Amino acid sequence: HIQDEIEINVSIRAVMLIEILKRSDVRDFLSSTFIVLFGSICLILIARDEFTVSSSSTCTFALLLVASSFSGYFFQIIGMPPLLGSLISGITLQNSLGSTFYLAPEFNDAVRTIGLCTILLISAVEIDVYAVKRAGGASLRLTFLPGLVEAITVAGAACWLFRMPFTFALSLGFMLAAVSPAVVVPGMLNLQHLGYGMEKGIPSLVMAAASLDDISAITGFTISIGLAMDQGSETHPAFSAFIHGPVTLFLGIASG
Repeated sequence: HIQDEIEINVSIRAVMLIEILKRSDVRDFLSSTFIVLFGSICLILIARDEFTVSSSSTCTFALLLVASSFSGYFFQIIGMPPLLGSLISGITLQNSLGSTFYLAPEFNDAVRTIGLCTILLISAVEIDVYAVKRAGGASLRLTFLPGLVEAITVAGAACWLFRMPFTFALSLGFMLAAVSPAVVVPGMLNLQHLGYGMEKGIPSLVMAAASLDDISAITGFTISIGLAMDQGSETHPAFSAFIHGPVTLFLGIASG
């Protein structure tokens, strides 16, 4: 009789575990955790080479990924944005561990670049090109006008409040005007999966505008900071900035 009760309890728990694993959010969380751990192990093995980053930076990055994944999943359970949990975990680790929580500058820059490229690639794959074409001029206006107006407004305010040169103020304006793809793209993908705004292609239009807005903001910042740093030097950074922006944009469109 005791053995039968044990078998029944084990069966009930197994069924409950299977039902929990059938949930999509649990599967996504487990798969993300596995990818993070497996990728961290691979990075630690790669980091043994002298031409790559140190193992301490890799372990720090792995700790950040695991902590942000757990906190993001917890915030999602309580009905809050997962990105907020990831930000709080990063801020907490940076301010609690101090110098122990350290990422090499080269490794940090590489992670930022890879993250931005990944988000933009996801946005490009999910965009409905025909919806963007139907929008026509509205997509171009949504791409350039808000960021440009915000950059000029911030530049005027910075010149008036802080007595900054206009070129430096304009570079500050382009820095503040750039939208965050990590916020816009996941939100629009969620709306797209729920079916909101699909008839008019609003999620695709916003994702395309956000991606191109970042490109225009980076180009504007490069040109304005080049003009600001051009103080009669022989290298002429302003000329190189003017060349760098359009050439980079053209090469990106051609390769894409």
